[in-house]
Amino acid sequence: MSNILKRRGKEKRKKLEAGLAGDMLPPGTMLVSFKKYMLDEPDSIDRVLDYLNIRSAILSGLVDKDHEFDADERQEMYDFYDYFLENYDDKTKLARMERWNGEEPFVIQAIQNLYDQDNEVYRSDLDERMSAKAKIETAALVDRILNIQKEKVISIVIGNDVFSVGLDAIIKPEDLKKTKENLYYSCAEMILESGLAIVCTKAEDCTEVFAVVGVNGNEWLPVSKEDLSDLLDEDEDENLEYVEIEKISRRILVTSVVS
Repeated sequence: MSNILKRRGKEKRKKLEAGLAGDMLPPGTMLVSFKKYMLDEPDSIDRVLDYLNIRSAILSGLVDKDHEFDADERQEMYDFYDYFLENYDDKTKLARMERWNGEEPFVIQAIQNLYDQDNEVYRSDLDERMSAKAKIETAALVDRILNIQKEKVISIVIGNDVFSVGLDAIIKPEDLKKTKENLYYSCAEMILESGLAIVCTKAEDCTEVFAVVGVNGNEWLPVSKEDLSDLLDEDEDENLEYVEIEKISRRILVTSVVS
C-alpha cells in the first residue's frame, strides 16, 4: 500500500468534519454519524458507498493540508473501521471494487495506513520489552492455539480491555502468516501485562473453553477448570465445558494469579 497519508499542503484542519462535505453528514463521531446516516436504509449498499465517498473527500482534504491525526482522532477512525468491517465489509466488497476501480475508497485506505503505522510502533515496543523467554513462550502459545483444528474465538483480557477474534478451523495458507503474526503480538501483550487469554472452541454438543494467564511478564500458565468457572459468567442457554490444558508435565494452580 502506498503511503497515502504523506500528501503535503500548507494549512491544517482541526476537525474530521471540516468543510462542506462534513455538512452533508449527521453530527457526531465517524461511527455515530455513520449509524445515523444508515438509520433509514440500514441495508442500502448505495448509501454505504455514498457515506464512504463523502468521508473520503473529508479525509483527503485534511491529508492535503498536512493534518496530523492525534490519538483521539485515530481512535475515532478505528472505532468506525471496526464496526464497518464487522457489519458491512463483506456485503459491500464487490460494490466498492466496482465504484473505485478495483481499489478501496480513500477513507478505508487511509485508516488501514494509520493502523499499519500504529501497529509498527506497538509491535516494536513489545519486541523491545520482551525477554528471550517471553518470546519463546509467546510462540509456543500461538502454535498451541493454531494447532486446534476447530472454529475458535480467542479473547485477550488486559485489565478492563477485552479484544476478541474468531478464527476458522483451518486457516487459508495465504492468510496464515498475517494471522499468526497478529495473534503473536496479542499473546505477547497478554503475557507482558499479566493478562488472560480465553479460547473457546466449538465441539459437537458444547463449547469447550480453556484459558491461560500471563505471569511476571515472562511466561503463561494454564488456568484450572475451577478458576475458569469462577471467572466466567456462563450463559444459561450455552453448554460450556471447561478444559484445563497442560503445559509440559506440570498442572498449575493459578488462583492467586487470577483472583
